[in-house]
Order: sequence, then C-alpha cells, then structure tokens
Amino acid sequence: MKRIGTGASALLALGLAAGCAGEDVSIASNKLAITNGDPVDNNTYKSVGMLLARGNISEDGAEAVNRIMGICTGTLISPTAVLTAEHCVNQMILTQSLGQAKDEEGNPRNLTIEGEVMFQFTFARSIAEVMENKAEVFDVESVDEHETFAPLSNPLAALQPAPAKWDDIAIVHLGEKIKDRPYQKIAPTKLVNELMADAESLYRAAGYGLTNDDDPMSAGKLTSGVSHLNQVGDHEITAGNGDKQQACRGDSGGPIFSDETGDYQIGVASRVNRPLTIEDIIKGLNGTAMPPPCETGLAYTRVDAYLDWIGERVPDLPAADDVPTEDDDDDDGDKGGGADDGGGGGKGGGCSVGEAQNSDVASFGLLVLAGLWLARSSRRERRS
Repeated sequence: MKRIGTGASALLALGLAAGCAGEDVSIASNKLAITNGDPVDNNTYKSVGMLLARGNISEDGAEAVNRIMGICTGTLISPTAVLTAEHCVNQMILTQSLGQAKDEEGNPRNLTIEGEVMFQFTFARSIAEVMENKAEVFDVESVDEHETFAPLSNPLAALQPAPAKWDDIAIVHLGEKIKDRPYQKIAPTKLVNELMADAESLYRAAGYGLTNDDDPMSAGKLTSGVSHLNQVGDHEITAGNGDKQQACRGDSGGPIFSDETGDYQIGVASRVNRPLTIEDIIKGLNGTAMPPPCETGLAYTRVDAYLDWIGERVPDLPAADDVPTEDDDDDDGDKGGGADDGGGGGKGGGCSVGEAQNSDVASFGLLVLAGLWLARSSRRERRS
C-alpha cells in the first residue's frame, strides 16, 4: 500500500485526476469506468467519445513537452458541443492532481505544467488509437463550467449522501462541426420521472474506464454495462449498487441511458455513491487514503434538471425530434459489439490509469477535502 500524499492539494487530487500515461509520463487518473464491461464497437453508441486533457508538462525542470494528462468520457449533443462532468475540465483540480503523480515505485515525481490544461475530443474506441495517431482528434475551443460545482463552491455539500445537488456538469465546445455522427438525445423530465428503481429494470452506462477494479491497466477502451437504478433524485440519479457491471475509475463524464438502447441519456457519471466517514477524514489528513472498491454504485448528474442551463450555452442544440438516432445514422444497421469487433474489454492499449498509485473513484478526494475543510474550520473557531 503506497501513500497518496498529504495536504489539501493531495486530498483534492485524490479523486479528480482522470487519465492515462501519455507518452512516457505516468500520470494517474481518477475518473470512472465499467467493471466487467462489454466491448463497444464503432457502430454502437456513436455519440460517445473520449475527452483528452493535455498539458505542457515539465519533469524535474526539463523542457516542457505536450502530453496527455488524462481521459474522461463525453457525449456529442450538438454539432459542436460535448456533454461531460465539471470535474473533468476544472483547471484547479487537474493541475493539483498533476502534483500528486508518482512513479512505478510510488515515489513522487516533480511534474509541473506550463500554462493551462488543454482539451481534445475523439470518437476513438481506445487510447491506443490516439497514441498511434490512428484516430481523428478534434480540438476544444472553449469550455462552459458549472459555476456552482458543489465541492468547490460549498465543501459542506460533499458530506451529503447521493442523490444530492453537486452540479457536476460541463459543456465542451469543439472548434469544428461534427456532421457524420448522431447527436445524443437528452431524456425529457417526463421520461426520467417514469424510470423504475427496481430489481428488474436495467439501464446501460458507457465509458473508457477500468474493466477490472483490481487492474489499473484495464482502462482506456470504450465499454458498456447495465445497472439497476437505486434512486432518482431531483438533481442526481444513483445506480449500480451491488451490480456486477457498474461505473468505476475511468468513466467520469460518461452517460447512463434510459434503457439498454442508448436512445436517451438520463445522467452524467459523477462520483462513487459512498458517504464520507470519520475514517476517510483521518486517512485523508495523514495521506493514507485508498480508493474504495467499485461495488456501491455511482451518482450521476440528472441531465434533464439542467436542460435550461444547457440550452443557454448550446445554441445549436437540436430539438428532441430532430436528433438522429443510431439506426438513422448506421449504414449497415448493426448494433452491439463484441471482442471480435475491435471493441474494448481487457487491456487499455497503453493507458496506465492508476500506475502512479493515486488512482481513486472520482470525487472521493473531494469528500475527504470537505472533511479537512471542516477540521480546519473547527480549529479556527476554537482559536477565536
């Protein structure tokens, strides 16, 4: 067991540094993924893609090199807009996480970033395609972040069990229009209110994260899996508690759909559905916090609750009836995937999520950060 680090920056970085090893840099990632996931081929979930975080990174004061810092998942919702999670694009979170990177032996690396983190988007089904320059990659022109992302605007919110109101949602604007892909339909409120949180109904999620909770090298290919819904709140949906297939480290920003077809997106992957404990606070303070297992399900930002927010920022958002479906856009009509189709279970083709040993379920670090914030507030009150 290797130490993750100490201090507020380490706590913040614990759960919010998704990524892969870009080139020769092993920068750990903490987004969410589908354990025991099913491979996704090029004809399935065609609105789903990989969000790359890149930075000009210097190690030990050497000349900075532009490298991939991390990956998330997102869905194309208009010709120029991608829906993802706020913590995937937050500059402070990404920069702080860089400082927590470690080598294969668990020793801290002296990595710094020059300038801001930059973003790209691709529909590649694996990080290997990107690393080998075999995939089309689109530059991100701008990002709309949610101004009241709860753990940063009010750390007390991180103590609330899901479903809560975290505002963990963001929009990435591409520098060019995407014309040959279907745009993901967002489920209307009426449909979401009719969803069933029971043992029979299954809802599919997709992402680029771990397919094996015990293998940090198993991320980096798009997979999908089915979960049961646990609760449908006003701003969040929880799903996957106890399921064999559920989100884990690597899938942040990815979709959960209203059924198994992928027609309507109901949520954006946010964080592990696990309440903060006193033990978490203590481990966060002394630097021994470890990622919780991927077995208690996930909290998803409920997208229909943010339709006005999205509409104000995406002027070319298609009306629901105008959004092409997978079948409309699919030349051969095939759906589904499989290992023989070149889809993703197994190894991540160069993605070393967790190699630096600070990998964690997304936003767990923010929960611990809230505990630190409370502890410091308490000390200040006693001193006054």
